[in-house]
Amino acid sequence: MSAFPNREAGAPRVSIVIVCYNQLEFFDEAIQGCLAQAETFSDLEIVIADDGSTDGTTDAARQWAERHPDIIRLALSDTNGGIAANMTAGLKAARGEFVAWLGGDDVMLPGKIVRQVEMLDRQPEVSGCYHDAEVFEWPSGEVLGLFSRLYGGRAFKIDRVDARRMLDPRVQMLPSTLLVRRDRMPAGFDPRFRFHNDYLFDFETIAFGGPYVRLDGCFVRYRKHQRSIGKDKQVVSTLIEENLMVLGAITARYPRYASAIRRREVYYLLLEALKAHRRGDHARGAELTRAVWAKGAWGKAIALKLLRRPLSYLADPRYRRLALELRSRFG
Repeated sequence: MSAFPNREAGAPRVSIVIVCYNQLEFFDEAIQGCLAQAETFSDLEIVIADDGSTDGTTDAARQWAERHPDIIRLALSDTNGGIAANMTAGLKAARGEFVAWLGGDDVMLPGKIVRQVEMLDRQPEVSGCYHDAEVFEWPSGEVLGLFSRLYGGRAFKIDRVDARRMLDPRVQMLPSTLLVRRDRMPAGFDPRFRFHNDYLFDFETIAFGGPYVRLDGCFVRYRKHQRSIGKDKQVVSTLIEENLMVLGAITARYPRYASAIRRREVYYLLLEALKAHRRGDHARGAELTRAVWAKGAWGKAIALKLLRRPLSYLADPRYRRLALELRSRFG
């Protein structure tokens, strides 16, 4: 399945791919965190994949490459092609045995690469490794908590994530925490999906190459700000459609996981129904509840219909931790 060799001749063991677009104010910190990895693991390169930035990020990337030509390589686009195209460009430019992703607004912490390489060297049967991250708000700098507590759920209560567990909606991993074997990866990211293409990519990597294993510790700072893609109104408005489309693609390619896929579909429909009821769109909520019923999740559909008012509070960001705990316990 993979289009990539284990390692190109003369290439470094690790390629850190920084994926960025109009992130100039965060860019230096991202680069510095990556360069610091070489203090404990020197056999690496940094690939900067810029998606046609217009704020000076591209010029900054060139300046960093001129200062560190031995370690920094560029994969720059003249136009904005979208996240999937940019990540694919970065992947194709990478030469290492392992690939680490980093959002241009995130920060690597000391020891990340060396610890992950050591773990993957000990476990050749797995395709990748993930860890926890510190979530913070910008520009205030306020630390919101660990990703495992805010979003991650069961991914941080188990040792490894295989394809079936990847379909569990309680399992969440952050792309900037991953280190993955390049020869287990698909050839690229599906350009049909704007936001959820990394999920499909990781699922296929795991299905083909083996599970992702958890490394204890926190080795990335994950920045939340108003220009984060999760704040994009267009992304938010089409999120349910894209999530279900991605699951449709997985169903077509991996029908053996149909029952687990259906449970994840039910989760997305339930969550969207709760959001609809929370904003007072009860007709939309009822319609989505009928879709849950049609998927065969009759008990959950009945519970949602009877308890829609108190349950709708779980869609409020203020109760995220409670919602995550309930999701982790009951699915």
